[in-house]
Amino acid sequence: MDVTPNFRARIYALALILAVLAAIFSCGIATSAQTPGPLNLTIEQGADFSITLTVKDSAGVVVNLTGYTFAAQFRQTYASTSPIATFTCTCTVPASGQIVLSMPNATTGALTAPQSGVWDLFLTDASLNKIRLLAGSVTVAPRVTR
Repeated sequence: MDVTPNFRARIYALALILAVLAAIFSCGIATSAQTPGPLNLTIEQGADFSITLTVKDSAGVVVNLTGYTFAAQFRQTYASTSPIATFTCTCTVPASGQIVLSMPNATTGALTAPQSGVWDLFLTDASLNKIRLLAGSVTVAPRVTR
């Protein structure tokens, strides 16, 4: 019995989890004097996409997100005039500092794959100050099963 494909899939999943965890624990609230934290995303075509991000300040303390709103988009390039897709951004317990970015399978299923582009996440506070918290590349992986 050949277990190599299963082993590769597990290694890939572990590497992806480690990359996401590293990004989550290293990102802090960016200010205009800082660059956004990097986080590259892979979206599986036709599958529900969801990632939970915990926002921490530069000292590693969870940021209370009460009063903030959030917006995240996926575009072909930074200069593209319209988004390919928009992420749903949810923060159900602001004191936890957690934001869930998601995209339903109906949306990911309509994405062209393979495809790559860019994304970012903005936070807006009660005074309408905008903070670009995270940014990176997006890869849409094609599905086989339909």
